[in-house]
Amino acid sequence: MIAEKLNGIVGSSWVITDEERMVDYLTDETGPAVRPQPASELILVKPADSKEVSGILTLANGFPCSPGVGALGYVAVPFRRRTG
Repeated sequence: MIAEKLNGIVGSSWVITDEERMVDYLTDETGPAVRPQPASELILVKPADSKEVSGILTLANGFPCSPGVGALGYVAVPFRRRTG
């Protein structure tokens, strides 16, 4: 599972899959039309440094990825399940 691999990169305390916990991290000055919304296929990851960001983006290769910085240092990675 992707979340488990992300846990290995940043630690389980920094991988958020609970939709209710995501709301605070996804709200900033980004316009509502483009702001990510909490969803079951969204994984929010809070890296500590550029090495962790690199690991996250390497894992996310081929998946839609939306870095959300907002001066807070968070990266939101919407991993969508592949079908077929």
